[in-house]
Amino acid sequence: MYTTAIIDRVLSDITTPTSKGYMNVVDFVRIYENAKLVNSLTAIMLASPIAFTYVTAPTIATISGTYVMFSTLLANIELIRLAVVALAIAGTSTVIESNIQTFDYRDVNLWESTLDAIWNYYDGPDLEVCPTLTGNLTVATGNNAIYVDCLDMADYNVDLQGTANLNII
Repeated sequence: MYTTAIIDRVLSDITTPTSKGYMNVVDFVRIYENAKLVNSLTAIMLASPIAFTYVTAPTIATISGTYVMFSTLLANIELIRLAVVALAIAGTSTVIESNIQTFDYRDVNLWESTLDAIWNYYDGPDLEVCPTLTGNLTVATGNNAIYVDCLDMADYNVDLQGTANLNII
């Protein structure tokens, strides 16, 4: 499920300090899981796959100093951004550098806001999360039915007509 992005970090979050002033495992996992969902939704909407490199979810013991994990995450976000660059989606014009040695709150805001802009552009917040069918589902030819996480069939049927697609991301 897409998790609300944190895009309002400011310098005082670091100097005060607040929980937004630190990059931790929860932040990495949120951004990474959101990137996977945005990647899947974007690939469906563009009808074209987008390369995505998967990593093992970090733990408190493994996240510190894991350059490769961060580099992979940022490269994934940049590939998604590049896939939609021609659409001129507001909030997606800044390049996401994947070979960074250090980053700060502004960088993390950029990563999350880029994903959030694409998710919102494709109406991601309106997608149903693991709905339970209350009747048969028919997807007409040429249409996509998109659900997040799962689809509980509840003993009903799904009819995909012609070129219809059922996507569970």
